[in-house]
Amino acid sequence: MTDNTLFQYCQKMVLFRNGGTELLLARRAGEADFNATYTLTGGKLETTDGSIVNGLKREKTEELGKAVHIKICPFASFNVYFVKHNGQHMILPHYYAEYVKGKIQLSDEYSDFRWIPTQQLASFTPKIENIIEIANWAQRVRNILGPKDFVEI
Repeated sequence: MTDNTLFQYCQKMVLFRNGGTELLLARRAGEADFNATYTLTGGKLETTDGSIVNGLKREKTEELGKAVHIKICPFASFNVYFVKHNGQHMILPHYYAEYVKGKIQLSDEYSDFRWIPTQQLASFTPKIENIIEIANWAQRVRNILGPKDFVEI
């Protein structure tokens, strides 16, 4: 069977805490393109999700656990086009998010996570190469958001 999918839509959360001074990065486990590399969390939108917010909520629950509550701004995204090693094409929209509360329970897609101070992102490794650019975009977005711009998931 031939896969005629033009691209996969894989939404990511740029999740900050402590007033935007720390960014959550999780280390991929067993992933073909970025194994053992720290990335942002999130995943593919499924046709059953019904909306981007529902997809982000499902991915948050799958990857970080039910106990974690976050606020997300679904109205602006930083979009990345990526081609995987296997030739699949992906569009990765990144959404600004804030940690509210709850203990993180990672899925088996990740081996561990860290809250990285934003001023240490440049020296932190191994990480996806465009994380600094995405984090900088998210910080600029954060400065213009108001309470009505967020949805809690």
